[in-house]
Amino acid sequence: MARWLKEGISEATTDEADARVRATVAGILDDVRRRGETAVRELSERRRRPAHRRLRDQECHRGLTKAMAVDLVPYNIRRQRGGTNLRRDPR
Repeated sequence: MARWLKEGISEATTDEADARVRATVAGILDDVRRRGETAVRELSERRRRPAHRRLRDQECHRGLTKAMAVDLVPYNIRRQRGGTNLRRDPR
């Protein structure tokens, strides 16, 4: 017996999503018309690196410390220096 694993979204939901996209794009275009290159730069910076995704120095250091503790960083450095044919020693 055939069974639906996934159904498409309703037309009303699609229309609502399309309206939100149109409103967002219209707002961006209006802002660019009014403020020009400044608006483009601000939008580009916001899209490129959202504040909630930036890593603090402390977080970077903590991640690097964890990676070095399991010997991944030295292995990757050796692999890059020695070429792609270097294999990890079987243990």
